[in-house]
Amino acid sequence: MIEIQSSGLGIQSMAVSLMSFDGILPKLDHIIFADTGWENPVTHEACDWMREKSAENGVQFTVLSTANIYKDSLEFIRNNGKSGRLASMPMHIMDDEGKKSMLRRQCTNEYKIQPIDLFIKREVLGLKKYQRAPTTPVIRKWFGISRDEAQRMRTPHYKFEEYFYPLIFDQSMTRDECARYVTEHYPEAPLARSSCIGCPFHSNHEWRWIRDNFPNQFDEACEYDEAIRVREGMRGKSFLHKDCVPLRDVDFRTPEDMGQINMFGNECEGMCGV
Repeated sequence: MIEIQSSGLGIQSMAVSLMSFDGILPKLDHIIFADTGWENPVTHEACDWMREKSAENGVQFTVLSTANIYKDSLEFIRNNGKSGRLASMPMHIMDDEGKKSMLRRQCTNEYKIQPIDLFIKREVLGLKKYQRAPTTPVIRKWFGISRDEAQRMRTPHYKFEEYFYPLIFDQSMTRDECARYVTEHYPEAPLARSSCIGCPFHSNHEWRWIRDNFPNQFDEACEYDEAIRVREGMRGKSFLHKDCVPLRDVDFRTPEDMGQINMFGNECEGMCGV
């Protein structure tokens, strides 16, 4: 069985890789990261760091850079679909009556899952186009999904692979526990939530983190947000922010910034390790 981790280089994925290196989990043969072309800068740092750690531990590390979701979709929108490529991001939509909804997410499948699946077929298994794949599992694909996100588990798409969720069935760890493991054993490791710069799932805390730490990337997100506002065939206006307001106009101040007392202390907002 070939042990392959599909890694997003976020906190949980990082913990899985490192626990394998440390002998807590079985030895990995290969770690694969699919770069959408619009990853946050800390993820790029994590990529370089994990490449070195993988080499030290005799594990192959592959980065797939097959496209750029930011450039592809901007080109598609600005040229009315005549060029470029549009993978549906889960945009926030507000119709003329003020009703809000969210588009279906297809970007993860097109820019993450499909490139990794194709790489495994062609490069790992050596299958040619139209060649039949094995009908029994020869690949065990690892995912860094923690116990508190168990609803994200899915069943294998192909007969030649089985899925392994070590943070759920082996270690029973939450995201926060993963962050603690990495920071305690590898304090130098770059940690951040794995996501695109312009992901519509960002919380205000994450948008503010990008704006304050990476202003150029935040400007890119604002430019993208403005470009998607009105699109042919779309009933309503599209936004990156959940409140359906232009990203440049969002007030990212915390209650404390505005002089209010925080009754909940330092409650985690989902950016542990940043």
